[in-house]
Amino acid sequence: MHEGSEWPIKGQAQVPFVGQEDAIQILQQRYFSGGTALVLGEMGAGKTRLVQEFYRFLEFPPRALFLPCHERTAHIPYQPLKDMLWKLTATDLWKELPAEWVEPLMALMPKINGAGDGLDERIGKSYAKSKVFEAVKNILLFFAQKENLFLFVDDVHWADEATLSLLVYLLDELLFEEEKLYLVMTAEVGGQNPNLDRLLAHAATENLTTVQVHPLSEENISDLAFYILQKRVSPETSARLLEKTGGNAFFVLEMLLDAWAFSKDNQISFDSPTPPSVKKLIERKVANLSEPARELLSLAAVQGNPFEISVLEKAINFSPQVLVSVIEELEEARFIGRATEQERLSYLFLQTKVHEELIDSLPPMRIRSLHKIVAQALESIHQAYPDSYAAVLAEHYEKAEEFSSAFSLWVRAAKYAYQLYSIDDAVVAYERAEALLSKAAFSENDIYELYAPWGVVFFESDNPDALESVMKRFLLIGEERGSNLLTGAALDGMSDVCMARNQFAEGLEYTKNALSYLKTSGNIPAHMSALIHHGVFLYMLNGFSTSRKSFQEALALGEGREDKASLYFQGNANYQMATALTGMGLPAQAITYAEKSLHFMRLSKSSYGPILPYTISGMAYYFLGDYEKGREKALKGIEIASQTDSWRMLGYASVHVAINEVELASFGAAWRYAQKAIELGHKYKHTEIESMGYKAQGDIYARLNALPQAAASYQKGMEVDKGGFATLENMARLGLTLSLLGDPQGDTLLQEAYTHTKAADLESIFYNAKAIELSIFVLRKNYASFEEMVPQIRKILRERSHSNATLWVDYLDALADFQRGDLEESLEKLDVICSPSEPIPFFWIRFRALKLYIQALEKAGRESSAPRATLKEMLVKIEKGLGNAPLEAEWHAFSNS
Repeated sequence: MHEGSEWPIKGQAQVPFVGQEDAIQILQQRYFSGGTALVLGEMGAGKTRLVQEFYRFLEFPPRALFLPCHERTAHIPYQPLKDMLWKLTATDLWKELPAEWVEPLMALMPKINGAGDGLDERIGKSYAKSKVFEAVKNILLFFAQKENLFLFVDDVHWADEATLSLLVYLLDELLFEEEKLYLVMTAEVGGQNPNLDRLLAHAATENLTTVQVHPLSEENISDLAFYILQKRVSPETSARLLEKTGGNAFFVLEMLLDAWAFSKDNQISFDSPTPPSVKKLIERKVANLSEPARELLSLAAVQGNPFEISVLEKAINFSPQVLVSVIEELEEARFIGRATEQERLSYLFLQTKVHEELIDSLPPMRIRSLHKIVAQALESIHQAYPDSYAAVLAEHYEKAEEFSSAFSLWVRAAKYAYQLYSIDDAVVAYERAEALLSKAAFSENDIYELYAPWGVVFFESDNPDALESVMKRFLLIGEERGSNLLTGAALDGMSDVCMARNQFAEGLEYTKNALSYLKTSGNIPAHMSALIHHGVFLYMLNGFSTSRKSFQEALALGEGREDKASLYFQGNANYQMATALTGMGLPAQAITYAEKSLHFMRLSKSSYGPILPYTISGMAYYFLGDYEKGREKALKGIEIASQTDSWRMLGYASVHVAINEVELASFGAAWRYAQKAIELGHKYKHTEIESMGYKAQGDIYARLNALPQAAASYQKGMEVDKGGFATLENMARLGLTLSLLGDPQGDTLLQEAYTHTKAADLESIFYNAKAIELSIFVLRKNYASFEEMVPQIRKILRERSHSNATLWVDYLDALADFQRGDLEESLEKLDVICSPSEPIPFFWIRFRALKLYIQALEKAGRESSAPRATLKEMLVKIEKGLGNAPLEAEWHAFSNS
């Protein structure tokens, strides 16, 4: 075998490998043609041995990487992957990996060393499965360029949800079509096997070959018998053994070895129990062990498969010498073998059936006692990484009937799984905790700590149906107990169901009811949560100003508190204040709250939380006129949202990048992000995101003076989100655009938008529309209305936007002068606006001003080459920024106008 690729299971009886010639041939064909093989067979059929034999006889064996799956770790996310990575980290090549590949794996491998500078401080980050999967793919491809790789996933039916999803991803990515990568998996057939069904259903079947391990034939049994008994058996004996065992390799081998061990006077008897009574055969082998060996075997069986020696050392009062002797005795008796692919010294039961029968043979009281001993030993040894072992500990404490400890550990296991974005494993852990509620007395705080974070899992993964089901059970418990905390928190959870379904009025009623209970519950975080939700529903229903009171109350409740939940809700309340203030047209104040939000989110250690302040900052800086800063903040929001698969926030952040890119004349990027927002909003039924995506798209067309196309986009934005705040912005933009096109309906729409935005306190939309409306007055030569509104707009822009934002009014003043024939006054103003020594920070104001400046200079008979050169440079910038956006016709018309 390849150096460093020791086969993970040791201590098996060294018997010839018989039969399965067809299976070996299929594996060889698949190996040389590329792809993946899944070896199927019943328990004890010889699946692992088949793969070992295939690998052993390869002329140039690749490096073997093992991903062992075990029942006891079936709900620990990525446990088989951790075992494989642990082996890779010991290589010098690991140190050559780029940090962006290693960082997503840091939460799985907190003891990774030598992975590059500056990674230690980023260990606390969590990454969505998509990022982990991509990192694993890249790492495997990297190592495969150095040496061929053979991945072996044993007992894939015990894979956790995250690992199973990873395998499906790697298959769908056609990773193993590469000549240097090969994957073999084994799985048990028979009975219900949802994980195996999912793998077969989701994998690209043309890339996955199934290999069936068949029962041994009479000839195969005869060959095994000759090797073990050193004598030929009759065809009748082989036939009888086949009938007794069904050709199961494990049962055949055990019966032959048992017959040989208990033969007398060279007489071989096959009167041993048949496989349905195989436990008697196992009992016979156990009885032949020493007392210390039997004691350790029982403890090892309860610990699980594989089992750690350090746990046995902690749990059993053996001297080191006795422990070594007992381990050797169990290896010689073929009960256990060394598991080499484990970070700690571990052993495996060589057959799962033996392990199961050992458990079944123990009296119930003995099992309870042993589980408690094992749990306490595990807890002592793994206290440095308690969360990653929480599911294993919970299982032991539950079987020890220590239900209170098991409950809290299942909740911890769920939170750990969700931190790694393994939703199914998190849900299973929460369900296991819920199942214990009837078995012990739990406080209302215990129950709150179960259901409140469980609700967050379903809300953030956009599963309102599952969320509603859980919250209804939560509400029933609260009402049965007469608990203000549980009833109020459950009602607040029901408001999240409404939020996920865009049922804002219903959600507002739920929060009102929730607050009537939570005000007297004594639970500050729960009270803060309901207040925040109440405020959010108010502004989603266009009550931006009134929403602030709820957020301020939440902030007052959380002041001075340092528990993680309160810190998170302080971060959330500050974010919501920033959102409300942005909508109200107070972006500078909004940025102050966004900065506070980021501070508290970092203190709370939330992976998801920082997305919120970064995203709203992108919008606030846009209204403040600092487009580069707005783009920077929104891109940071996209980065974190992508890491965490937060699709809703990714949609918002994409909109905010798009609108800032429009103002920076980067139409290619703006189009890409606007389209992303439209797709995400449509897919996840967040119509306000889809609507804002169309608004950004309309802005692109408007900047290129493609007004009919702009109007069509704004109209689409109104249609997809009827009644929401995004509709109002599209309505205002559509009204302005139609007015510029000379359509009288534009004025009607504009006035309607003004009425609604004023009523909703959406000053950000109102004053921007008012500022643009000035240009309509000038183009219509309605100078009286223009001059009447100018002081108001100057005041608003000075108070609420960039210090130079009034340059827009200065430009319109110059345009009005030019149209009235006041050429010198127009040029005097344009000299300032277009000064090359102090270029203004607004691309599009400068662009319009330069075009007007050139016209005015030429009309006055003056030199215009310098501004023409500048205008040409700006046109080049626009063209370079078009990227792959489908804007060829619009650009052609614009650049030639």
